[in-house]
Amino acid sequence: ALAHQCRGSSNYVLKQYQAAINDYTKAIQIGGSNDAVAYDNRGKAYRSLGQPTLADADKTMACSLDSQYC
Repeated sequence: ALAHQCRGSSNYVLKQYQAAINDYTKAIQIGGSNDAVAYDNRGKAYRSLGQPTLADADKTMACSLDSQYC
C-alpha cells in the first residue's frame, strides 16, 4: 500500500492526476479502507481533475478517519 501511496504522490506532483487516483485507490484496496492519507490525497487529485463531488466524498472519508483532515 505504501508503494502505491508514494507513486500516487509522484504522479500528483507530475500532474498525472488520473494515474495518481489509480494509485491511491490501489493503496486503499491493499491497505484497507482506514487510510485517511490516501483518501485525502485522492480527494486532492479528484479536485485537480474538476470532480468536486468525488473530492468532497474523499475529504469526508478522510475526516471521519482522522480529524486532522477536517
